[in-house]
Amino acid sequence: MSVADAFDPKTYWRGRVRADATVGVVGHRSLGTAYNEFIYRRRVDVLNGVLLEQNLVPDRDSILDIGCGSGFYARFWQAKGFETYLGIDVSGAAVARLKAEIPGYSFLEADISERLDSSIARQRYSVITVFDVFYHIVDDSRFRVALQNIRDYLAPNGVLIVFDHLTEKDYALRKHVKFRGETKYRNMLMQAGLEIVERQRLFCFLVAPVFGRKAVDVPVAGLYKAMGIFMTVVPMLGRLLGRSLYEFDQLARKINIQTPNNEVLLIRHCENASHVDASPASVDYV
Repeated sequence: MSVADAFDPKTYWRGRVRADATVGVVGHRSLGTAYNEFIYRRRVDVLNGVLLEQNLVPDRDSILDIGCGSGFYARFWQAKGFETYLGIDVSGAAVARLKAEIPGYSFLEADISERLDSSIARQRYSVITVFDVFYHIVDDSRFRVALQNIRDYLAPNGVLIVFDHLTEKDYALRKHVKFRGETKYRNMLMQAGLEIVERQRLFCFLVAPVFGRKAVDVPVAGLYKAMGIFMTVVPMLGRLLGRSLYEFDQLARKINIQTPNNEVLLIRHCENASHVDASPASVDYV
């Protein structure tokens, strides 16, 4: 039985992302809320850089936020002054809460990995964000549908901003997470008329690296989970370790230390995709 066969994503995420979801729930929940705040601080650092690099401005650009969950990024865009925003999430409870809390923005309960209802307005967005969502779509056929939906909603000159982790081959340690091999990932993007135009490392050690070898990844993940037990019980410890590893990650990036970890991918429309090799990469499941 494959990971996709054993996993019901809607049931899992609707159970996990409830109306009171915080960054400690939608993020790396085993590490505790205090520590997760530094993980999200790093993500905000990156987003601020992307805003400048891509020359994104509130009075011109529109945002489609896929997997809006806790509303963290909705509030980020709102604080920046962006007026046109649509957040999509599979959790009806989260969507209902965000509609009440952020009335100036639009929110929709929908599954991006299913073809969206034709009654939904086909507005094109200049910015689409998919933060820590793609590797939770463990079924490849549903991942392809998600890419097709995104292609349809992305403006011709728009940018898709993704937080994801590319590996040498498909790799899964947990039922709700599947990292895709880089070659396969690029091929699937190309088949949807999309391509990666820029990538940069998001984390070095603030989040557990994933080396693609279970003999290494299992004990590394265990170490971070053990840290998380103490940080959840003692939030002050979470803040201390979070700040320390946040600053260490900043230093590691400056001196170009490379670890296999989450990346920021900037993706745009491409013109020629028909020649791409669509053969799947080998899969390494638990």
